[in-house]
Amino acid sequence: MFAPRYRQVNIEVMKMGDAEKAKYIEMPVEDVTAAFEYYLRHLNKGRPFILASHSQGSNVLQLMLLRNPGLLDKSKLVAAYMPGWTFTDADLARMGLRLGRRPDETGVLLTWNTVGPGGVSPTVLPGARCVNPLSWTTDKKEYPASMDIAARILREDKPPLVVPHFTAARINDSGALEIPTPRPEIARQLSMFMGKECYHRYDYDFFFDNIKENVRLRCEAYRREDRP
Repeated sequence: MFAPRYRQVNIEVMKMGDAEKAKYIEMPVEDVTAAFEYYLRHLNKGRPFILASHSQGSNVLQLMLLRNPGLLDKSKLVAAYMPGWTFTDADLARMGLRLGRRPDETGVLLTWNTVGPGGVSPTVLPGARCVNPLSWTTDKKEYPASMDIAARILREDKPPLVVPHFTAARINDSGALEIPTPRPEIARQLSMFMGKECYHRYDYDFFFDNIKENVRLRCEAYRREDRP
């Protein structure tokens, strides 16, 4: 695992308009680009890899790939898990990446932003695309909680809360991943700092074991593919 530190901007910067935000977001983009170039030169050794990010991290990786589309050797990319930010069709085209549509597809980008009924997330922008982490498809069917292997919800000063078959999920008309409101005994343990029914902090937590299993599946699929 290669997890570089970078100069992260704070929440007030993320609230700024695009022009004002740009001068601040440049620092983390420079840091992550330099770190990724270092990884490729000194640590990768020609091996396949997975990209994983969330929220501002997904925005920073997005900007890195938009500015340097040739930096990513797509033949080595198993998958890019980048929830917590908006990716549009135009973004994907400029990065030269496809949105995942099957659970065993390789070389694809996977993204979602979790909300509840009527929830609004500041990371869901016009044109947002979404992959459902229960089915790993892009259709708008609601998939049942029985497909959620287990949530692993991080809590302050307590062990993670493990909840098998935690939630159903569907992709709504805004391009967000919509879930039913969690049960009261779980909802009261959640940090809702981004507003009612905005589960941005839990994009990974709610689908944790599904993501682990999907990483395994895509790695196996990559190994089976006929590559030079």
